[in-house]
Amino acid sequence: MKGIRIFRLTLVCVMVVVFFASFTSAAEFVYDKGPKFHVTYPDEWLESPDNPGNVLFVTKKGGSIPVMNIEMRDIPDGVSLENANIKSIKEYLEKSRETEVEVVASEQITLKDGTPAYEALLKWTYQGFLPLVTRVVSAYKDGKWVYVTLSTRDDSNQDVPRSLTFK
Repeated sequence: MKGIRIFRLTLVCVMVVVFFASFTSAAEFVYDKGPKFHVTYPDEWLESPDNPGNVLFVTKKGGSIPVMNIEMRDIPDGVSLENANIKSIKEYLEKSRETEVEVVASEQITLKDGTPAYEALLKWTYQGFLPLVTRVVSAYKDGKWVYVTLSTRDDSNQDVPRSLTFK
């Protein structure tokens, strides 16, 4: 009887620890001009003062990876949403990082607000030695191309780029 109580108490304690460990607080980037959108990300990712690409918003965790970029540009001439990640982001990485980029996956998705989008997973090497993957979620909205890139070593936090939501 006492063994069953200890087992139950231990089980409850483990469940509480697992629940709180899986619950992380989130921060949010909000863009309130046209088109209006937001992206949710872990609050331990801090805005980076290093923004050589002059994108809307950059975060880094502890000054390193993962690195998230949020950007909005005019829709590229003659580039379908389906090809935006592969043509534009892949080409940018290959030129700016002087590396070969492999397209691991590319598929159409629907954002939480119902907006059609494309998601791609790109594999590349930073400075010739650090293998990285970049997950990109892109959408065309109101004449603009909005995209979120997340570069990591292990493709963790896939839900961050997918949290792109238009208002």
